[in-house]
Amino acid sequence: MEFQVKSGIPPMKIRDDKGFHFYIELKRKNQDETIYLLLVNCTKILSDDQSLRGVIPNINNQDINDEGSVESPSWFVMACRIADNIIEEEDTRISKKDKAVAYGIITDPCIDTISVDQVFNSKQVLVNAMSMYSMKNNYQHKVKRSSTQDYVLTCLDDKSHWYFRASVYGKTSMFKVRKFDEAHNCSLNIISGDHRQETSNVVRDYIKNKLMNPKRGYRPNDIVDDMIDDLSVCVSYQKAWRGKEKALDLLRGRANESYSTLPSFLYMLQLTNSGTITDFVTDSEFRFKYMFFAMGIFIQNWKHCTPIIVVDDTFLKSAYGGTLLIASSQNANRGIFPLDFAIVDSENDVSWEWFMSKMKNAYGEREGQCIISDRHESIKKAVTKVYPTLIHGFCSFHLFQNIKTKFRKGVKALKDAFNGASKAYNLTEFEKYMSDLDKIDDRIRPYLQNEVGYEKWTRVFSPNKRYSTMTSNIAESINSALMAARELPVGTLVEALKCLVQRWHLANKDKASSIFTHLSTEAEADLKTNRNMSRKLKIETSNLVIYTVLDGRKSFIVDLQNKTCSCDKFQYDEMSCSHAMAVLGKRSLSCYDFCSYYYTKEAFVATYKDYVLPLGDPATWNVPNEIKIMEILPPATRR
Repeated sequence: MEFQVKSGIPPMKIRDDKGFHFYIELKRKNQDETIYLLLVNCTKILSDDQSLRGVIPNINNQDINDEGSVESPSWFVMACRIADNIIEEEDTRISKKDKAVAYGIITDPCIDTISVDQVFNSKQVLVNAMSMYSMKNNYQHKVKRSSTQDYVLTCLDDKSHWYFRASVYGKTSMFKVRKFDEAHNCSLNIISGDHRQETSNVVRDYIKNKLMNPKRGYRPNDIVDDMIDDLSVCVSYQKAWRGKEKALDLLRGRANESYSTLPSFLYMLQLTNSGTITDFVTDSEFRFKYMFFAMGIFIQNWKHCTPIIVVDDTFLKSAYGGTLLIASSQNANRGIFPLDFAIVDSENDVSWEWFMSKMKNAYGEREGQCIISDRHESIKKAVTKVYPTLIHGFCSFHLFQNIKTKFRKGVKALKDAFNGASKAYNLTEFEKYMSDLDKIDDRIRPYLQNEVGYEKWTRVFSPNKRYSTMTSNIAESINSALMAARELPVGTLVEALKCLVQRWHLANKDKASSIFTHLSTEAEADLKTNRNMSRKLKIETSNLVIYTVLDGRKSFIVDLQNKTCSCDKFQYDEMSCSHAMAVLGKRSLSCYDFCSYYYTKEAFVATYKDYVLPLGDPATWNVPNEIKIMEILPPATRR
């Protein structure tokens, strides 16, 4: 089953439940029945002397267009009819024996039984299946004849009558079991000791499904133990290691070959998701240097997020190394909104400047925009050169780690004082925590004031609003999510990045559509906290705009017209503080009218109004020949 996403784009295959539910969501959001057509292909295997041919059955006399898609007013009912008609028609035309063949082509050699009339997808699958079968049953066999047409095995003991024969199936590359005599009467000396069928290719096919999850730590010693427990054979550590390497190459692709897939991937990314910006750079010897991509819907919808960009890097652990650069922001629910990704040779002045230039070209500049990062010198130089008018703030967590290393002081007291100073809303509160830092070490204040600069790490001295983004935690969260993916070859890594943002985008889209409050879930919770705190406050009216709010022994002035409060939280967070909530309650005014657009449900929904479309199977990509023939060599590295 396939479906057409857009005109000119190859159909996307529906391979599993996730793909099917993704198709349902696309159809549900569109009332036009003529888009996202469902394409169904039925393959029949009639006899040994006939090759495979694709046919489309006549479904209740419905009209079928030239592309093989069924046009119907009800797409879901038609999908059910297609399945029912295929099963019914095949039941009437195929015998029981051929039915098992038609629906049971074996592609995985890890099967429990071998029987006559089984069909294997290829000869290699058959070879490995027989090797695993012999190991499971503690038999050993030898190859009597092997060619492109047939495959004959006998027992290692010449006195045994065990016999197996398979041959090519019709005009295909598949093999069908023709004869199998399972009787084993070989000597016990034959079936003891090391097993001759325990090759690294067999180990590869046996463990490949266990390596599908890149987060799983599956060591060669674990493979040795599993082979003993499941197949009763003992493989060496080196053979288990080689089997694992072959399995990883099979699942992820070879590291040196994956760079050549980048041009086709980036082309399809731009073709499928309109507005996407991509680029890659090679040196004079066509060796990989840089790669960049920013999804079109992220570029279009970033205007609904706070104008704060967090940039960070993480090193890659594949065979050729490299560094992944990431830029991200926060949505209305304070969740991660990834902006763009780049893979570069290392974290240096040239690579960061290239990345910042690409990001500026994609997203431009906004009023009140601020870039937050750690204190790496290359990032500071790149921001100064590419964004000379923007504010560059530092991550308070990274700065705190630098202070601990530089001054070697107690962690708990130092942490409380430093975090209090960085998050302070007014000068009084700031000076209180800085005095605590002076008591711990009088060298910390001059360092933070002269070498770092107060405007780089504090809320109260920052020229731009940083909202709640005082650290680069959102970038670190992305790095954590990519912990296992960093070991993948670069071609598989970029696909993993695309799948990650696609999954996050769909999850946030569902979350946004399920909100029934005026603000996002997180913002609504903060506003509720401020409202609860406001109930114990007293109000003195000056006029209809300015009010005095008494909070214990302290008093605060709230200006509704300018949306300010002397506690400074109202103007810095752009959300009604507890003092403002008390005044709004007295005036019977809506507290939502005094909150920033960036916290609203409207902004949250607008951020995720579109979909990140899948690229489909690479075998179906329609890529121009001039892009296909592009050769990108892996970077020159020293082992």
